[in-house]
Formats: sequence, C-alpha cells, structure tokens
Amino acid sequence: MVLELVQFFLVIDHNFLVKGPPLVFETMVFGGERDQDCWRYATWQEAEVGHFKAVRELREQMGIEECKHEQFFTIYDILDLDD
Repeated sequence: MVLELVQFFLVIDHNFLVKGPPLVFETMVFGGERDQDCWRYATWQEAEVGHFKAVRELREQMGIEECKHEQFFTIYDILDLDD
C-alpha cells in the first residue's frame, strides 16, 4: 500500500469560519486509513512545517523507520508500506 501526502496551493481562501487569516495551503493524505485527512495553513512557511510534521506523524503511526524523501523536504511525499 502506498500513502501519498501532497501539499497544494489552493488559490482561494478555504477558511470557511471567517475568523482568522486566509487558509490557502493544504497538505492532504491519499490512501490508507487516513485517506482525505488534511491540514490547512495561511503561509508557505506554516505549510512547509505542517507538511513535514504530517509526514513524520504518519510515518511514526505506521511504524515506518525512514521515508525516501525525509532528508530532502518535498511538497510531495510517498510512504511505501510494502518496502
């Protein structure tokens, strides 16, 4: 099974609560039990940190000791559970 974590620039504000800053970046999971989980951010810097945290959190939850891209931050990560 492969999980994909993708970071998007949403273009339009996805802060539907009206309070707080515009949320224009998103990290989303595709595949597995966490399919469609997402985290949204206001700035690129928040999105980078949040994406890296999501990769680490999912990796730890699934017992994956290392990720192919962990030493190189990317906006697209694949966690291959069959390796």
